[in-house]
Amino acid sequence: MRIILAVIFFSGFNTAVTCQNFTAAAVLGLNASQINGDFLAGYDKLGLTAGLKVVSSMKEKLDISVELLWSQRGSRDGPFTNTHRKIHLDYAEIPVMIIFKDWLVRDYYKIWFESGLSYGRLVRNKITYIDVETLADTFNSNDISFLVGATFFANSNWGWSLRFTSSINPLLNNKDPGNQNFSRLRGYFLTFRSVLFF
Repeated sequence: MRIILAVIFFSGFNTAVTCQNFTAAAVLGLNASQINGDFLAGYDKLGLTAGLKVVSSMKEKLDISVELLWSQRGSRDGPFTNTHRKIHLDYAEIPVMIIFKDWLVRDYYKIWFESGLSYGRLVRNKITYIDVETLADTFNSNDISFLVGATFFANSNWGWSLRFTSSINPLLNNKDPGNQNFSRLRGYFLTFRSVLFF
Protein backbone atom coordinates (compact mmCIF):
# COMPACT_ATOMS: atom_id res chain seq x y z
CA MET A 1 0.00 0.00 0.00
CA ARG A 2 2.85 2.43 0.79
CA ILE A 3 4.40 1.71 -2.62
CA ILE A 4 1.10 2.46 -4.36
CA LEU A 5 0.73 5.74 -2.46
CA ALA A 6 4.31 6.72 -3.28
CA VAL A 7 3.69 6.09 -6.98
CA ILE A 8 0.48 8.16 -6.89
CA PHE A 9 2.18 11.04 -5.09
CA PHE A 10 5.34 11.21 -7.18
CA SER A 11 3.42 10.77 -10.42
CA GLY A 12 1.21 13.71 -9.51
CA PHE A 13 4.16 15.77 -8.32
CA ASN A 14 6.15 15.01 -11.47
CA THR A 15 3.21 16.06 -13.64
CA ALA A 16 2.89 19.35 -11.75
CA VAL A 17 6.61 20.12 -11.98
CA THR A 18 7.28 19.13 -15.59
CA CYS A 19 4.17 20.68 -17.07
CA GLN A 20 4.65 24.24 -18.33
CA ASN A 21 1.28 25.39 -16.94
CA PHE A 22 1.17 25.05 -13.17
CA THR A 23 0.18 27.37 -10.33
CA ALA A 24 0.64 27.43 -6.56
CA ALA A 25 -1.70 28.45 -3.75
CA ALA A 26 -1.83 28.82 0.01
CA VAL A 27 -4.71 27.20 1.89
CA LEU A 28 -6.04 27.93 5.36
CA GLY A 29 -9.15 26.61 7.05
CA LEU A 30 -10.92 24.58 9.68
CA ASN A 31 -11.54 20.85 10.12
CA ALA A 32 -14.71 19.65 11.88
CA SER A 33 -14.02 16.01 12.67
CA GLN A 34 -15.26 12.94 14.47
CA ILE A 35 -14.26 9.29 14.89
CA ASN A 36 -16.56 6.39 14.10
CA GLY A 37 -16.59 3.92 16.98
CA ASP A 38 -15.52 6.14 19.90
CA PHE A 39 -19.07 6.74 21.26
CA LEU A 40 -18.71 10.52 20.75
CA ALA A 41 -21.26 11.70 18.19
CA GLY A 42 -21.10 14.86 16.08
CA TYR A 43 -18.49 16.92 14.23
CA ASP A 44 -17.49 18.67 17.46
CA LYS A 45 -13.67 18.47 17.25
CA LEU A 46 -12.41 21.60 15.51
CA GLY A 47 -8.85 21.90 14.24
CA LEU A 48 -6.60 23.88 11.95
CA THR A 49 -5.74 22.92 8.39
CA ALA A 50 -3.10 24.90 6.50
CA GLY A 51 -0.48 24.43 3.80
CA LEU A 52 0.39 24.72 0.13
CA LYS A 53 -1.25 23.50 -3.07
CA VAL A 54 0.25 23.01 -6.57
CA VAL A 55 -2.11 22.66 -9.54
CA SER A 56 -1.10 21.43 -13.00
CA SER A 57 -3.34 21.78 -16.05
CA MET A 58 -3.89 18.50 -17.93
CA LYS A 59 -6.72 19.56 -20.26
CA GLU A 60 -8.96 22.60 -20.59
CA LYS A 61 -11.28 21.55 -17.74
CA LEU A 62 -9.15 18.89 -16.08
CA ASP A 63 -6.32 19.52 -13.58
CA ILE A 64 -4.29 17.54 -11.09
CA SER A 65 -3.20 18.92 -7.73
CA VAL A 66 -0.78 17.94 -4.98
CA GLU A 67 -1.01 19.48 -1.51
CA LEU A 68 1.18 19.54 1.59
CA LEU A 69 -0.94 20.23 4.68
CA TRP A 70 -0.89 20.38 8.45
CA SER A 71 -4.19 18.84 9.56
CA GLN A 72 -5.68 18.62 13.05
CA ARG A 73 -8.36 15.95 13.55
CA GLY A 74 -9.95 13.76 16.22
CA SER A 75 -13.15 13.88 18.26
CA ARG A 76 -14.57 15.34 21.45
CA ASP A 77 -17.71 15.61 23.54
CA GLY A 78 -20.37 18.04 22.37
CA PRO A 79 -20.73 21.51 23.91
CA PHE A 80 -23.75 20.53 26.02
CA THR A 81 -22.23 17.60 27.91
CA ASN A 82 -20.72 17.47 31.39
CA THR A 83 -17.73 15.32 30.37
CA HIS A 84 -14.55 16.52 28.67
CA ARG A 85 -13.44 13.57 26.56
CA LYS A 86 -11.20 14.47 23.62
CA ILE A 87 -8.94 12.77 21.06
CA HIS A 88 -6.59 15.24 19.35
CA LEU A 89 -4.57 14.07 16.33
CA ASP A 90 -2.02 16.11 14.36
CA TYR A 91 -1.16 14.95 10.82
CA ALA A 92 1.16 15.96 8.01
CA GLU A 93 -1.01 15.26 4.99
CA ILE A 94 -0.40 14.89 1.23
CA PRO A 95 -3.62 14.81 -0.84
CA VAL A 96 -3.40 14.06 -4.59
CA MET A 97 -6.54 15.26 -6.37
CA ILE A 98 -8.15 15.20 -9.81
CA ILE A 99 -10.01 18.47 -10.49
CA PHE A 100 -12.87 19.05 -12.93
CA LYS A 101 -13.63 22.73 -13.59
CA ASP A 102 -16.92 24.30 -14.73
CA TRP A 103 -18.78 27.64 -15.12
CA LEU A 104 -16.34 29.68 -17.18
CA VAL A 105 -16.44 33.42 -16.40
CA ARG A 106 -14.08 35.54 -18.50
CA ASP A 107 -10.65 33.94 -17.90
CA TYR A 108 -11.37 31.55 -14.99
CA TYR A 109 -13.73 28.76 -13.87
CA LYS A 110 -15.89 29.58 -10.84
CA ILE A 111 -16.43 25.99 -9.62
CA TRP A 112 -13.90 23.18 -9.17
CA PHE A 113 -14.99 19.65 -8.26
CA GLU A 114 -12.23 17.58 -6.62
CA SER A 115 -11.70 13.94 -5.73
CA GLY A 116 -8.67 11.88 -4.78
CA LEU A 117 -6.59 10.08 -2.19
CA SER A 118 -4.54 11.40 0.70
CA TYR A 119 -1.64 10.06 2.72
CA GLY A 120 -1.34 11.31 6.31
CA ARG A 121 1.50 10.81 8.77
CA LEU A 122 0.55 11.03 12.44
CA VAL A 123 2.84 13.56 14.14
CA ARG A 124 1.25 13.74 17.59
CA ASN A 125 -1.75 12.54 19.56
CA LYS A 126 -3.12 13.98 22.77
CA ILE A 127 -5.91 12.04 24.46
CA THR A 128 -8.06 13.05 27.44
CA TYR A 129 -10.49 10.15 27.24
CA ILE A 130 -9.76 7.58 29.94
CA ASP A 131 -11.01 4.58 27.93
CA VAL A 132 -8.75 5.45 24.99
CA GLU A 133 -5.67 6.83 26.80
CA THR A 134 -4.25 3.31 27.26
CA LEU A 135 -4.41 2.83 23.46
CA ALA A 136 -2.37 5.95 22.62
CA ASP A 137 0.69 3.93 21.61
CA THR A 138 -1.33 1.75 19.23
CA PHE A 139 -2.51 4.57 16.93
CA ASN A 140 -1.52 3.92 13.33
CA SER A 141 1.29 6.23 12.17
CA ASN A 142 -0.06 6.14 8.60
CA ASP A 143 -3.48 7.26 7.45
CA ILE A 144 -4.91 6.59 3.99
CA SER A 145 -8.04 8.54 3.09
CA PHE A 146 -10.32 9.29 0.19
CA LEU A 147 -11.77 12.76 -0.24
CA VAL A 148 -14.26 14.70 -2.33
CA GLY A 149 -14.96 18.41 -2.40
CA ALA A 150 -15.74 21.57 -4.31
CA THR A 151 -14.30 25.07 -4.49
CA PHE A 152 -16.20 28.22 -5.43
CA PHE A 153 -14.05 31.08 -6.74
CA ALA A 154 -14.96 34.73 -6.19
CA ASN A 155 -12.26 35.73 -8.69
CA SER A 156 -9.37 34.09 -10.54
CA ASN A 157 -7.14 34.00 -7.42
CA TRP A 158 -9.37 33.48 -4.39
CA GLY A 159 -11.98 30.88 -3.46
CA TRP A 160 -13.70 28.92 -0.66
CA SER A 161 -13.74 25.13 -0.38
CA LEU A 162 -15.87 22.47 1.27
CA ARG A 163 -14.32 19.00 1.49
CA PHE A 164 -15.24 15.63 3.02
CA THR A 165 -12.45 13.21 4.00
CA SER A 166 -12.80 9.67 5.32
CA SER A 167 -10.04 7.31 6.43
CA ILE A 168 -9.80 3.98 4.61
CA ASN A 169 -7.62 2.21 7.17
CA PRO A 170 -8.47 2.05 10.92
CA LEU A 171 -6.86 4.48 13.36
CA LEU A 172 -5.49 1.72 15.58
CA ASN A 173 -2.57 -0.33 14.34
CA ASN A 174 -3.24 -3.12 16.85
CA LYS A 175 -6.05 -5.42 15.66
CA ASP A 176 -6.59 -6.62 19.25
CA PRO A 177 -6.12 -3.50 21.43
CA GLY A 178 -7.42 -5.19 24.56
CA ASN A 179 -10.65 -3.20 24.51
CA GLN A 180 -12.80 -4.50 21.68
CA ASN A 181 -15.12 -1.51 21.95
CA PHE A 182 -12.42 0.55 20.22
CA SER A 183 -10.98 -2.06 17.86
CA ARG A 184 -12.20 -0.40 14.63
CA LEU A 185 -11.87 3.34 15.16
CA ARG A 186 -12.02 5.24 11.88
CA GLY A 187 -11.77 9.00 11.37
CA TYR A 188 -13.58 11.35 9.03
CA PHE A 189 -14.05 15.11 8.85
CA LEU A 190 -15.40 18.12 6.99
CA THR A 191 -13.04 20.90 5.90
CA PHE A 192 -13.96 24.54 5.34
CA ARG A 193 -11.08 26.55 3.92
CA SER A 194 -9.91 29.49 1.83
CA VAL A 195 -7.63 29.07 -1.21
CA LEU A 196 -5.43 31.93 -2.42
CA PHE A 197 -3.39 31.51 -5.63
CA PHE A 198 -0.13 33.43 -5.94
